[in-house]
Amino acid sequence: MNTENLDTKLDILLTKVSALEKTSTDLKSTIINSNKKFLDEEELLIELDISRATVYRLEKSGKLKAYRLNGKGSKKYFKREEVYALLESGIAKK
Repeated sequence: MNTENLDTKLDILLTKVSALEKTSTDLKSTIINSNKKFLDEEELLIELDISRATVYRLEKSGKLKAYRLNGKGSKKYFKREEVYALLESGIAKK
């Protein structure tokens, strides 16, 4: 590979990294600045831009805990601070 081609690929990579860093910062800011202590499952899916399958895997592995108000079968909620900690750890990424 020639130097010009490597420089182009490096520029593309740096642009993508910069975009990911901005997205991560924006997401963290959104989560931190919200007054809500809990997110319901739909809000979690939207904020993290992940699938239900990913939420299920995170729950099953013990990395994310769901809370229910009325026991099994009721709507799931997730503590905002735990979601933020998951983002900080790098396990969940937008």
